[in-house]
Amino acid sequence: MQVSEYFSKIDFWLIAALLISVVLVIFTNVHAAISLKRRYGIFATTFPVMLTCIIITFMGYAVLGIKYTVSDEMVTIRTGFKDESIPLVKISRIEASNDTASSPALSLDRLKITYNDVHGASEILISPANRITFCKDIFARIERVHKLNNEPQAGLSCGSV
Repeated sequence: MQVSEYFSKIDFWLIAALLISVVLVIFTNVHAAISLKRRYGIFATTFPVMLTCIIITFMGYAVLGIKYTVSDEMVTIRTGFKDESIPLVKISRIEASNDTASSPALSLDRLKITYNDVHGASEILISPANRITFCKDIFARIERVHKLNNEPQAGLSCGSV
């Protein structure tokens, strides 16, 4: 079983926004630590320093942990805190999207994957760095699964990706 990993494309504006957020967190917590030290002593600075470390770790883990893994049976979307697996045979459509909805994507240059789950049709937005290779990889694997199961071809394509 061959597994391919694709990392999320990252938009510059998103990195800039995250860096500004980190600087603001550091600045406000340093200010709080200085104020608390003057008033309550050195031990009172522990909370703002720990809070700063936790927030920066949380943001870094959430952002740097996004990747998409394609195996012969599944597409797994890994974020820092949640994994979602979609069986390849359940995918009905992949198309380009610039939707700004919250999703495991670090770019607005996205792919919308439409698939069937227990609740009916569902969609997820992702942003692999190489969209065309990602899309071709998935469709090649889907066609292989249909061929192995002697099923009619799915008729999927990468469309406007």
